[in-house]
Amino acid sequence: MDTIVAARRAGSPPDVDALVSRVWRRHDTAVSLVIDRSGSMTGARLATAALAIAAVAHRYGPAASVVAFSDRAIVLSAQDEATDPERVVADLLRLRGHGITDVALGVRAGLIQLRRATADRRVLVIASDCRANTGDDAATAVAEAMSEVDVAILAPGDDRADAATLARATGARVASLSGPGDVLEAIASALGAAAHG
Repeated sequence: MDTIVAARRAGSPPDVDALVSRVWRRHDTAVSLVIDRSGSMTGARLATAALAIAAVAHRYGPAASVVAFSDRAIVLSAQDEATDPERVVADLLRLRGHGITDVALGVRAGLIQLRRATADRRVLVIASDCRANTGDDAATAVAEAMSEVDVAILAPGDDRADAATLARATGARVASLSGPGDVLEAIASALGAAAHG
């Protein structure tokens, strides 16, 4: 811009070699990763969720948000705000898994984040066994979210029954996470083909 202004003042055309172009690009996809940190999601499950955060944050940057939930929701990284992925992972691991599970609360907190996004496609990814034992009905919350966004569930490979039941009831996609080696494939599956209502 400075080159153009200087050229106009001098009454001459701008030097093409001095022009710089910046492209402001909007992400085509926004993601909210909603991570269960209740008592059933401790140890290796929480560590695997931390890897999922790192993968999503690396790929989507400020077009991704991260929400941790049990019986309350905590926004670890807000939508459309640049956040250091290492800090978000550290914050999640500091929270430790504990408490009861309100899946509906997590879904609604993630949806609030996605409503801030400007991307054409918005995906809510729930990393949970989906064993809700408090709060509103999880299936109702997921179905309501699917009227606005795509929804996918990343469930522990050894404990996916409740997540599979929730997915069948709502039409959400479910992928298994048996351990850290499954993170990239499960996220690609979830983001590549999440169901939309």
